[in-house]
Amino acid sequence: MPFDYGALTVWLLVGFLQGMTVAVLLFRRYYLEERLSDLFLALLLLFSAFHIAHYMLAYGGWYDTHDAYSSFMFYFPFHNFLIIAPLIYFYFRSLTNFEFKFERKHFPHFILGGINLLLYLVIYFGEYVIGHMIMDQELPLHYHTKGIWADINQGPIQTVVSVLAFLVSVYYLSQTLKAYSAYRKYIKNNFSDIDPIRFRWVRNLLYFVFIGMIFYWIIDLVDTFIVSLTYRQYWFSYLGFSIMIYFLGIFGYANRTSLPIQRKLQFEPEKKTVEEEKEEEEQIDLNPQKTNIKNLVEGEELYLNPDITLVELAERLKMGSHELSKILNVGFEKNFNDFINSYRVMAVQEKIKNKETEQFTMLSLAMDAGFNSKATFNRAFKKFAGMSPTEYQRKLAS
Repeated sequence: MPFDYGALTVWLLVGFLQGMTVAVLLFRRYYLEERLSDLFLALLLLFSAFHIAHYMLAYGGWYDTHDAYSSFMFYFPFHNFLIIAPLIYFYFRSLTNFEFKFERKHFPHFILGGINLLLYLVIYFGEYVIGHMIMDQELPLHYHTKGIWADINQGPIQTVVSVLAFLVSVYYLSQTLKAYSAYRKYIKNNFSDIDPIRFRWVRNLLYFVFIGMIFYWIIDLVDTFIVSLTYRQYWFSYLGFSIMIYFLGIFGYANRTSLPIQRKLQFEPEKKTVEEEKEEEEQIDLNPQKTNIKNLVEGEELYLNPDITLVELAERLKMGSHELSKILNVGFEKNFNDFINSYRVMAVQEKIKNKETEQFTMLSLAMDAGFNSKATFNRAFKKFAGMSPTEYQRKLAS
């Protein structure tokens, strides 16, 4: 297999090999654990690796072999943004909802990408396999390695596809960022310990992907409609994509929640937020429900359980989790996370007042009160006490 190694090929080769390798590992992990998010991420990396393979192989000399390798460059569907963009969205959906299933209603999201792939298959089998290989018809272009159909597909048709792909990419990336914003509210309304499921790396990665793809599309649109760019100028957009694949593979494979925790995630971005429903509903007397909630939480000290969730508390109260969430937000004016952590902070404050810090560290007191990490404890304490734990301790001592 001919391949010329150089600075321009190696940088893309690193991203390509990273994407393909991690995709295989994710396919295997999906087979073993059946996490749908692993499948979507594997497909995302696979199609992204195909994208940079175009320029990697071009600089590797495949256009210049003037044989089947050159024909491969013309007939393989390297660029699949019409598929990559919705895959990003569905990866996030499956990551934040363990019960998410890809159903028939979701297929329309991939219609444009499917049509584009089908077009490549028709051209490949019709012109290259049947026409050239079986019927021995000569390919007229690029040293007899490219046919008329492939030339048209990479000309006017590809321009239309590029514009569509740009619009589709912007739409799905913005929808994913919007869903992430709603997800942040969801975990605060449903979990007392949100650090393991905050997925900050996903947010940062989304921004990185968004910037990388916009950078690529600016270059592509400039080349299509303004001025024809050189191969070297175009290469930088593929370098950015290669870097994106590298980090997507690392963070996507390594950063995952434990299976028991992920099973509790049931985020649905289409559902109305508690704040939206609050505006739509008439005010009702919540005092009886508030009293029941306070009596249970305070009486049995449920906040000491570091893994308590909204669903578990609702089951103890014999009410629906959605109803409980509305009562907390409307009646207590707190989301579930703040509601539970406020009790934990008060518990630590009481221990500090009783001078238990003389026998135990501040962190051990926080853990005993239900906190799972020092960072979460410090953040919550400052939010509800208005100062850090150390400052609070000094204030009592003075």
